[in-house]
Amino acid sequence: MTSVKLSKTLNSFYDELIDSLFKTETEICSFLTGVFYRYGEKLDSTIYKIQLANSPKHQDCYELLKRIGCTKILYKYLRNIPAQYILYFEPTFALKSYLDSIEPQIHLLNKEYTFQIKQVEVQYLKQKDKERVNIRNAFY
Repeated sequence: MTSVKLSKTLNSFYDELIDSLFKTETEICSFLTGVFYRYGEKLDSTIYKIQLANSPKHQDCYELLKRIGCTKILYKYLRNIPAQYILYFEPTFALKSYLDSIEPQIHLLNKEYTFQIKQVEVQYLKQKDKERVNIRNAFY
């Protein structure tokens, strides 16, 4: 079920939340660090990226980056399914400190993700082998 009216109402609460919660640079940096942890990537020593799919949060991130003083922000919209919103930016010194401080945790997260993907792949290959054997047996 979808409701345009309900969707607009719920999204308006999110906007109010953003405006009411994030007053200081520390609060903004903390929020952006959380978004980056989940949806971000460090491209090189000065350029960072946040990529969101089907999320209105991209506009909030853009506004918060500007609010704390990020002057180099490149916004890219990809009309895919799902739609992709990408923010490339050079963080302020304060934000860079936050983002760099979580780099070890991001590395561990990526390592675990890669491990899980490999486990899924192993299970998939086992299932395909089992299917081949079952089909072969059905024919003979």
